[in-house]
Amino acid sequence: MKRHIPLAAAAVLVFCSTSARAADWTITDLGPHTGYSEHLPMAINDNGWVVFGNKVMSPGAGGVYQTQTVANILQFYGINNANVAVGMHTSNNAGMVWTSGANASALPTPVGSGGSQAFAINNSGQIAGSISGGPLWGGVRWDPNGAGGYNSSQLGFLMNGSTSSFATGTGVDINNGGTALIPQIWPYYNAARSGTAGTTVISGTDSRDPLGAQPDLRPANFCWNGQCVFLGKAINDANTIVGGANPSTSYTAEYKPFVWTTGGVSMLPVTTPGGGINGFANGINESEVVVGGVWYASYDHRATMWTKSGSGWTQTYLNELLPSGSSWSTLSEAIDVNEKGQIIGLGSYAGATHVFLLTPAIPEPESWAMLLAGLGLLGFVARRRCREGTAG
Repeated sequence: MKRHIPLAAAAVLVFCSTSARAADWTITDLGPHTGYSEHLPMAINDNGWVVFGNKVMSPGAGGVYQTQTVANILQFYGINNANVAVGMHTSNNAGMVWTSGANASALPTPVGSGGSQAFAINNSGQIAGSISGGPLWGGVRWDPNGAGGYNSSQLGFLMNGSTSSFATGTGVDINNGGTALIPQIWPYYNAARSGTAGTTVISGTDSRDPLGAQPDLRPANFCWNGQCVFLGKAINDANTIVGGANPSTSYTAEYKPFVWTTGGVSMLPVTTPGGGINGFANGINESEVVVGGVWYASYDHRATMWTKSGSGWTQTYLNELLPSGSSWSTLSEAIDVNEKGQIIGLGSYAGATHVFLLTPAIPEPESWAMLLAGLGLLGFVARRRCREGTAG
């Protein structure tokens, strides 16, 4: 027997669901793109602090962003919820850690390496990065030593040293459990493993894989339709990895966005006017909101968000969330997302490439009142129907 929702309650539900689209997002211009390439590594923490290029920025009164530091000799890559940022010294190729009110300090580099880069930091202060030069090329994790410094540990396999040259960032990440995602291109594929004893995550396979002698480190269910060339970009606390899958062994082939869990790999849906499916997933939060970019058409790259529900993944172009009359013409790449759903990336602002911050609005008190009233009305109707059914 069908139950019909009264018109008043239905109106409330429609209001609440539709207003969560473009009208309930705000966009902030964080300034011009200052990177050395088409894309720019950047990160946002749950406090809304942002790092990109040589800047650390924080939200101030009225949502106006303030620059905490501009360090011409530093390139920032990651930031945690304690507002500690990591990156590299661009002059001497050394991994660095920065804290508000203090000077940036160098991280210890393993003996035998020629340099290091720090790309991501978790809320426990563990840092993931890479070492390069000399006889050592590989992933590295720095752990706080309790005395204000760090101990380094190599993650145990070769890299090609080009971690910062792929797509929209580094492909190096670390979650709050200490599992590090480290890319490996040898020469056309990616692998990743954690620096945590007994825990390993592999995000790519290839016959040339130096880990080939250890097949237990490579889940067989990672391949998708015979495709086993994957570049992981981000990992969340559930060890879910997102990135791009290359359908061939060609370095120049286009990537397709994917999400991987221990249960298998799924290609994220891509809908474009021309039927293309090329793109990249760059970031994921604990609510499984995934952000990245898609080739919408030739010479037209669009920032994209994927959200998960019981029916699967849903794709949304971030341009659809722009407020009416916005000075932004096209949002081209989404790079990171925090637990509040705030998204940072790149777009075209007044004809120039700028960094954007897209923020979902918190409903106004009036909206909450309407929602609660609607829910109360639905509850009243349900209880009355139940009583009528019992009486009958």
